[in-house]
Amino acid sequence: MTKTTDSIFRLFITLENDVNKAIERIVESNDDNFGFNARSYLRAYASWVEGSIFLYKEIVRGVNNSVWISNLPLEYQLYMAEHDWKISGNGIPTKSNKKIRTKDNLKALFVVMSEIFDGFKVETDRGGWDDVMFFYRIRDKMMHPSEPNSLDVSPRDIQRCETGRKWLQSELKKLNTKLVEKLDKDGM
Repeated sequence: MTKTTDSIFRLFITLENDVNKAIERIVESNDDNFGFNARSYLRAYASWVEGSIFLYKEIVRGVNNSVWISNLPLEYQLYMAEHDWKISGNGIPTKSNKKIRTKDNLKALFVVMSEIFDGFKVETDRGGWDDVMFFYRIRDKMMHPSEPNSLDVSPRDIQRCETGRKWLQSELKKLNTKLVEKLDKDGM
């Protein structure tokens, strides 16, 4: 692995440690600070997911001028670059950054990574995927509150979010294993 790859893996660890620390605080919290700790956990969880998606793309895009993605279909390559093309009023095609909803981004990451890494596949139609989507319903309600109880999070909500996080953590560990194997095999 390169120095850049090593630093990216350290970032993965920091993001994961943040969410682990947040769940520890919930476990240790009393009724007075449960709400604050629960919301902090949700923010750390979201950062972990979004940061991880970005970092996986960074690693893959950085491998020998993107040799891993150069044989993928064009739409997969555009996804990895997070770019779109538009035609401006003067008829000139221009590149623009693409904003991808996190839930779609995560699912697409799994699809594209399964094309790059032999034997990697995530079943999003079962397992903990529903619990990850539950997390996003809770997070979205918190991030876009429409009434005071939008910020309320119950211990049961956190428990279900944790089930999804542990499932996702397991899937990402499988992806990490495939990533490191391919980096080692390709001499990166």
